[in-house]
Amino acid sequence: MIFLFCILSFVLLFFFFYKDDRDGRDDKDDKYKENYIYYKKRKYPKVYIYLLCFNEEYVIESTILHYRRKFPGCVITIMDNYSTDNSVDIAKKYNCIIQYWENDIEKGKISEHMYRKLKNNLWKEHKYKDAWIITCDMDEWIEIDWEELLEEDKKGTTIISTYGINIVADSKREDLKDIDLSKENKGYHDNDYSKNICFKVPDIKEINFDIGSHTISPIGNIKYSDKKYILRHMNYLGLKYLIYKLKGRHLRLSQENIKNNWGVQYTNDVEKIKTSYNEAAKKIKKE
Repeated sequence: MIFLFCILSFVLLFFFFYKDDRDGRDDKDDKYKENYIYYKKRKYPKVYIYLLCFNEEYVIESTILHYRRKFPGCVITIMDNYSTDNSVDIAKKYNCIIQYWENDIEKGKISEHMYRKLKNNLWKEHKYKDAWIITCDMDEWIEIDWEELLEEDKKGTTIISTYGINIVADSKREDLKDIDLSKENKGYHDNDYSKNICFKVPDIKEINFDIGSHTISPIGNIKYSDKKYILRHMNYLGLKYLIYKLKGRHLRLSQENIKNNWGVQYTNDVEKIKTSYNEAAKKIKKE
């Protein structure tokens, strides 16, 4: 009986004196509380990330870890086009949600029509309230962290402005295992990759990505961030990798893409790929 009395007393005292240490203040006094999640007793903005995927086993782990570091507690959905490599297994290891999709016109082919449909609509299905959305390709890494996102939130920002950088690395392996992608920061500015991949809902009702997702025609409460955050395009990571990547995507080009001259960078001409890589290397400057 004495033992049970001591246990009961301890429990009562714990609940009486316990103070939540999430940020030292009561949620009811926080006008931004619906914008937050609590992860390991820290306050973070709600961030939901959608990553397009087909056979991305060489980069998917680095991409997932990049976004996990930037936004603790974020929810990552892999929009997978039925990968045949280990991409899905890697994503599951990091507790990502897997959502499969297929080209509704040409099965197994790259379709700009489907890419735009996914990026413009998939996030709407969940009817998020006061959350940030990032929707992008697997090789696009935005350089904004959770603290900066909270500050932008408080300024009323609803679309993050970016400054696109084509990253150029010197991996000698197709699988990139001889380099640390998180440390690769040399490249050159490419305005085509200054994409607005991060935006706030429900302020933004429609994002309306155009061809290649290079531009948007948003609808809603639109306020771009004054600061431009670097968006790393992890493309020219090594010649062997680039040949593997571009030849693979060339094989998957749909008739829609070919007819409209979309995805012309995807080629099976090794000499053209070598020329493209070498030209990119000449433009390098540390960003």
